[in-house]
Amino acid sequence: MRHPIPFIAAGLAVLATAAVPAAAAPARQTITVRPRVVGFGEDQIVRGRHWVVFENCQRRVRVRLRSGQNSFKIGHAHVRRSGRFRFEWTPRRARVGAGRWRVVVRQKCESGKDGSTFFARASRRIRIVAHH
Repeated sequence: MRHPIPFIAAGLAVLATAAVPAAAAPARQTITVRPRVVGFGEDQIVRGRHWVVFENCQRRVRVRLRSGQNSFKIGHAHVRRSGRFRFEWTPRRARVGAGRWRVVVRQKCESGKDGSTFFARASRRIRIVAHH
């Protein structure tokens, strides 16, 4: 008669490996902006996590500021091997008005199948105030 322990161990191993792909799924790229309400002349920090570090994607992200009527580039940041970046900027009254804005971060990538361009993207709402 065979011992049931090897069969039980093999069954548990199959169950354990079946659960791994769900836990190992790549996370979607995200950004955080601190502080969310910033005054003119104050520093604001944009941090990114889970950005693509792969040969088909640029290791640089573009950071823009958008409102309902305006959009302009405020800079770019290098994506580290960990998939993270940090970008710091200071709102100046000469470049941007007070009000509600959206910080938008984009990373340019190419499809591995046909070479077409697509963008990984994340955004957060912020508010710029005259006196904070």
